Amino acid sequence: ITFIGPKGVLSLLEGAIRAARHIHMTPKDAEYYQVKNGDRVKVEVSGEHGVIYKDVVIRVSSKSKLAFHLDTDEANAGNVKGTGLARIL
Repeated sequence: ITFIGPKGVLSLLEGAIRAARHIHMTPKDAEYYQVKNGDRVKVEVSGEHGVIYKDVVIRVSSKSKLAFHLDTDEANAGNVKGTGLARIL
């Protein structure tokens, strides 16, 4: 696998990672949603194909902005396009 970025190129024969689906939020958001850093929740994304994602990791930081992150394959599987609304279950 080869990574190409603003600081150069890195080629690896093995050892890639896949980021866990996660939600970034501030401490105030965490208080509102009654979760804490490292918790795992379910998230429902409504729409034509509606989907529920399990084991979504909560990441709390004062530097964060509320955002739900999926990898491309997970988003495609749920027909999730760009931005939208989701609900923590």
